Amino acid sequence: MTKNTRKRNKARKHRRNGRDNRIWDETVCTWAVPIKAAVFIVLGVIFMVAYAITLNSRDSLFDEIAKQETRQNDLMDDLQRETTKWQNMKTPMNLERRLLGHGIAMTSPHSGQKIVMSATGSGNGHKTTSYAANR
Repeated sequence: MTKNTRKRNKARKHRRNGRDNRIWDETVCTWAVPIKAAVFIVLGVIFMVAYAITLNSRDSLFDEIAKQETRQNDLMDDLQRETTKWQNMKTPMNLERRLLGHGIAMTSPHSGQKIVMSATGSGNGHKTTSYAANR
């Protein structure tokens, strides 16, 4: 025989493993689930995880909406407060008091008095009134 045939015979030699010595009447402690039941269990677990994720996302969105509604209510209260302040400040008595506080004394025009603002042309092409030009 040649060298190559000896190596082949060695490679074909049957090696024994632990399964060859097992007693075939011995009970194996395993349990089997039919394929349909396993698919049902796996799908059930997938749906439960998806439901939990959806529930968590919904709750976090509800919390965020509640925070934004609270912020909106606070801003609407601030707007109402500032609008009331502005309306109170625009009354004639308060305007006169504030103007006097800045050193400006103004009176309303008399019934026969005319107020004229004429448009004067300037070199740059914009039309401005004499009031705006004198500011």
